[in-house]
Amino acid sequence: MAQGAEPIEAALQAVQHAADGLAQLDGLDAAWKAGAAAKLASIAALLRAAADRFFVKTKAGAPFVRRCQEEADKLDALVLQVSASPTPGAPQQLGLALDALNKAARTLDERSQMQGLAIT
Repeated sequence: MAQGAEPIEAALQAVQHAADGLAQLDGLDAAWKAGAAAKLASIAALLRAAADRFFVKTKAGAPFVRRCQEEADKLDALVLQVSASPTPGAPQQLGLALDALNKAARTLDERSQMQGLAIT
């Protein structure tokens, strides 16, 4: 299992790829796309901030980092799927995937700040 910044870099690449794919999608409301782009930028900023923290480089941080990478990969795959064959429920599906990734990134950010954690 990879630890440290490598999975975060992979997640950042997936987030960037998903953002590029969302920008190219037709049939989505421009305001929705702008909101999704802003949310992805916020997620990328959280991931970049957490990348150099000590917690991320430990085994204790691995599940949180892995979760971010998994959610980013799921979102990227969903964007590719929607671009290949658009469906009426695409914005809802994409919104749920964005929310899951946002939650994973926020959890990683909170945990990696190590507030209240004592290393003995």
